[in-house]
Amino acid sequence: MKIFTHLSVDLDAVASVWGGRTFIPGTMDAVVEFRPANWDGAEMAEGDLALDIPAGGKGWKGEQTADGTVDSCFCEILRKHASVEDQRALADVAMFIGAQDAHGSAVKFFAPGATREAQTVLAATGLNAVLRALQATYPRNDALVCERMAEIFSGMLQAGRARVRAAAEAN
Repeated sequence: MKIFTHLSVDLDAVASVWGGRTFIPGTMDAVVEFRPANWDGAEMAEGDLALDIPAGGKGWKGEQTADGTVDSCFCEILRKHASVEDQRALADVAMFIGAQDAHGSAVKFFAPGATREAQTVLAATGLNAVLRALQATYPRNDALVCERMAEIFSGMLQAGRARVRAAAEAN
């Protein structure tokens, strides 16, 4: 089995690859391959996934919302495949990735009234900044960037699960 996504990965692509391997049954050991964004999906075999890429109509993108924006592929994977507990554990991460994907800047979307300096600080320290730092460290190595981001997302899932459990115990 293979998971395909686009070259020069963005936050939704890396999160979708991790989410696919984590939550979609039978994909944990899938080989990840990268293709141009306009790839037609011709090499896909039965059971392969194309995440955050159209792949000639065979790919998986997020659902279009009522206001016309397209939700992230990662959010779609969570809704369809993650447990309710894991959806809660990753709710903030999913909201950030969804806003980044749909609006180009989660920081400007969530903090439009913040000063320019505050937006700059938030943008420089958010998940997208971590992705860009890894891409600067490992140029043209999408596979390694995805591996490193997977470690971060796995840690965020564990921390989120602990937060959900602690909240449940407090009630």
